[in-house]
Amino acid sequence: MEERRLNNLRRKQFIYMNLMFAVTLILLLGLVLSRASGVVVYSVLGLIFLIPAISLQISKRPHPFLQLFPGMKELIRYELDKLGNSWRRYYTSGFLLQFALSIFFFIQALIRDGNTPFMEGIPFWYLIVIPLVMLLVLNFNLRVHTRRIDQKTPEQLKVYADDKMLFSLVFASVSVVMTLLGTLVVMVMT
Repeated sequence: MEERRLNNLRRKQFIYMNLMFAVTLILLLGLVLSRASGVVVYSVLGLIFLIPAISLQISKRPHPFLQLFPGMKELIRYELDKLGNSWRRYYTSGFLLQFALSIFFFIQALIRDGNTPFMEGIPFWYLIVIPLVMLLVLNFNLRVHTRRIDQKTPEQLKVYADDKMLFSLVFASVSVVMTLLGTLVVMVMT
């Protein structure tokens, strides 16, 4: 892909990803400010992480929602071509981490009192700090991803995809086991 075209598509990707984050944030803030219970907020968070992860597996395409925006199918095609046969391992590793997060949030929803508002006992400044931190993480991750795809050779990306998959398998497994053990401890102690 021509470098100028690639840079233009990457700028659009940055805008679209931040737009999707803003819509998600508005949804969550609406729930929190309407005094939704912890069960509702954690369930929605679980769905926010589960839906893209499942759609990746169903559609067999990375970033299913990003592809709805103009020019993004071309960018995804470029990434798939660059990753070659290792694209599935590269993106499935992200699926595993999202799936582990969704399990965490669904378990949180299960152990919460359905009548208690989500924000009860949580300082209001969390509503400012957490979204800012998440925005920084999103943009840092996006920048690292684009540099990696654009600057590495297909052979380097294959090695990276294998390493990423191994790390994700281990990290997601440990996270799920720790979440389940923590849940058992909470259930036994309460």
